[in-house]
Parts: sequence; C-alpha cells; structure tokens
Amino acid sequence: MFILMIADMYLKLFVLIMVKLNFFDLGKEPIVREVFPLGNSEVIKNGYEITDKCIKCKKCEKICPQKCINDFKINQTHCLHCGLCYEKCPVNAIRKLGN
Repeated sequence: MFILMIADMYLKLFVLIMVKLNFFDLGKEPIVREVFPLGNSEVIKNGYEITDKCIKCKKCEKICPQKCINDFKINQTHCLHCGLCYEKCPVNAIRKLGN
C-alpha cells in the first residue's frame, strides 16, 4: 500500500500538458513530416518561411536537402526544419516560425 501511494505521487508529477508528436514518413521521397497534437495542445507553426525581402537568388533552393523550396515557397510537409536555408540566405529573407 505504501509503495502504491509513493508511485501514485510520483506519477502525478509527470502530467503532460502540451505535447505534439512529429511523424516522419521515411518511406517516401522526399520525406513527409506530419504534426499531431496530443491532449489539449494546439499545433504551433514551426519551420521557416520566405519573406518579401527575397531577392530570388535561389541559394535556399540549392542548399535544401529535401528540395522542398520551389518558386520561393517552402513546402512545410517536406521541411525538416534543419535551418540551412535560414543560415545561408544572403539578405536574411527567411524567417523562423513558432518558438
């Protein structure tokens, strides 16, 4: 009885409040990323987007390992959020979304 009460006390300390599950389908080319909220959590947009500061140099398209940047738009379904486009943009036209 004492052991169960201690276990119950410790379990209550680890309540998940906001959780999101990232699923990567590695069987598809390019890799597909899906986000699922668990419990009461909401899906917060993460990743990157190309802003109107873009000079259309295509450096982001060339460096993207997923090849998910086309016509200066990032396909969020395939984006792995690696940040290479963000780091290599010469005019800081790529903005990080979310936290």
